[in-house]
Amino acid sequence: RGSQRVVALKLFDKALEGTISPYVSNLSFLRVLDLRNDNFHGHLPIDFSCLPWLEKLSLWKNHFKGLIPQTLSHYHHLQVLLAPENEFYGSIPESLGRLPKLKVINLFGNRPTGIIPVTFANLSKLDA
Repeated sequence: RGSQRVVALKLFDKALEGTISPYVSNLSFLRVLDLRNDNFHGHLPIDFSCLPWLEKLSLWKNHFKGLIPQTLSHYHHLQVLLAPENEFYGSIPESLGRLPKLKVINLFGNRPTGIIPVTFANLSKLDA
C-alpha cells in the first residue's frame, strides 16, 4: 500500500469562520491550498517554508490581514497566488518576482503600497 499524503486542502465556499490553524504547515506535501470565499480572518499563521510543493494558494475573499508575507518566496513551485479582497497591506515582496513558475498573481482589493517590484520583469510565465 502506498503512502497517503494530503496534497490538496480545498475548503472554499464552506462559510467557515475563524483563524487558520498553524498546523496547516505540517501538511508538507500540500500542492493546493484553497480557502476562497469563506470568513477566515487574522494573520496567516502558516510557515510557508514548510510547504515547498505548494502550486496554488487561494485566499480570495476572506478577511486575512497583515503584511503580504515575505515567506511566500519559499514556494519555488507556486504557479497561482490568489489573495484578492482581503486586508493585506504593505509593499509587495520583491522576492515574489523570483518565483520561476508563477503564472497568476491577484492582490486586488488589498492595500499594497509602493511600486511593483522590478523583479516582476523576470516572471516570464506570468499571464497578462
